[in-house]
Formats: sequence, structure tokens, C-alpha cells
Amino acid sequence: VVSREEGRIASVAYTRAGDRHTAAEVGVETVAPLRGRGHAARAVAGWLLAVRDAGGTPLFCPAADDVAALGLARSIGLEAFAHALHWT
Repeated sequence: VVSREEGRIASVAYTRAGDRHTAAEVGVETVAPLRGRGHAARAVAGWLLAVRDAGGTPLFCPAADDVAALGLARSIGLEAFAHALHWT
């Protein structure tokens, strides 16, 4: 699912093709100069509806320190069910 600005793709929300009919975890990418304009939130909201319409369960699992992803989730009413931890 994409969000556009002036006809150009600004943000893309996606999941692996096989996942959308079961549990699907979202990924989102936004063109750097267009961040902070709500494009990721619009793309993720559209993705959420597409996964639900396909009978899937949408999942959101940000890194615990990913402030932007946590803010995006709150802005569209999502709650994190888990946080990704990275061991070094």
C-alpha cells in the first residue's frame, strides 16, 4: 500500500506476500525528505485494512527504541504487542 505526494510514491507499507492471509507483520519505508508528513501513517492504515479484508491478523512489532514507529502506531490507534530486542 502506498501514500503519494504530488503523484510520486512517498511511503510504502508492506508484508511478505504469503503472510497477509494469516498473521502479517508490517514493514514501512518512507522517502527521507518526505518523512514527518503522515505518509507512513496513511500507508500503514491502508495496509491494516487490506490485511483485515483478506482475513489476516495485522501485527506491529517495532524495535523498543524506535520512537518514530511507536509514534506512528499510536497515531493510527495501534498498540505494540511485542518489541524487537537486538542482542550484541
